[in-house]
Amino acid sequence: MTNNIVSPVNKDWIVFLDGEYLNFSNATFLANTQALNYGTGIFEGIRAYWDQDNNQLNLFRVHEHYERLIQSAKTLKIELPYTSQELTDITKNIIIKNGFKQDIYIRPLALKKSLMPGEKFGVKLSGVNSTLCINALPMGAYAKKAEFKCLISKWRRVSNAAIPSSAKITGTYVNSALAHEDAKENGFDDAIMLNEQGMCAEASTSNIFIVKDNCVITPSLSAGILNGITRQSVFDICKFRNIPCIESEIQQKDLYEADACFLTGTGLEISIVSQIDNVLYIQKEDSIANVIAKDYQEIIRGRIDQFSHWLNPVY
Repeated sequence: MTNNIVSPVNKDWIVFLDGEYLNFSNATFLANTQALNYGTGIFEGIRAYWDQDNNQLNLFRVHEHYERLIQSAKTLKIELPYTSQELTDITKNIIIKNGFKQDIYIRPLALKKSLMPGEKFGVKLSGVNSTLCINALPMGAYAKKAEFKCLISKWRRVSNAAIPSSAKITGTYVNSALAHEDAKENGFDDAIMLNEQGMCAEASTSNIFIVKDNCVITPSLSAGILNGITRQSVFDICKFRNIPCIESEIQQKDLYEADACFLTGTGLEISIVSQIDNVLYIQKEDSIANVIAKDYQEIIRGRIDQFSHWLNPVY
């Protein structure tokens, strides 16, 4: 996997922190920040795509991302005094101030910051003030490999009964890091995690789909997974293409017996899996997985009118 995030030409680009637009070098957190100590933060990953034909940069499904951030904030009792539209406007301001005219990745990050006066030291959600930072950087294709190999991880997906999977909580991602690192050390590109019941949940930072007998299948939310924005987009693309798409339990053997497999996420977009463990998938140019992946690329570039409402222009 190639992480194609690069720093802007201007080494001290503009970010948003606590109501101010600051140079990146001035946007700092103290060592006693609660979220750095206890993982009590939330985040989103948002993409914006450059439309060369129309000289425009389009945010992709930005309101869905910010609505989820707002819901995640409620889960951790993080004060987030902005609406989805206000957060979108702030994001556009950051982009304009930096003059970005290429594909970019936006990272909103809301954290538990410091204990309020009189609060006793400890792990807590109440009595802790909050901070919001939004950063944006140029980002091309995240996964550029023709072959994308996955390993069934020895690490299980954190149970929804332990940490709610509906929220993108920073501390949860140590689970993802352990699984991903194990996969890389064994020569694979990513990990697929099972849940506590031994059913397929998701990859380290993305949702998973399989194709079997011309039907697209993905685990339901009850498997303890994040309801990814790209995951939701696949449902709509399948409906657009009249491709059957269902939510169902997926066993490990179903992964091995599938006709195809692909991962979805803001960073990965839609990435076709070539191998799981020692099982190779036959790659076909006209396969359902490839049709969906190609449609997605056309949609993010504004070339399919039925999905133009997913794009929010910056300039």
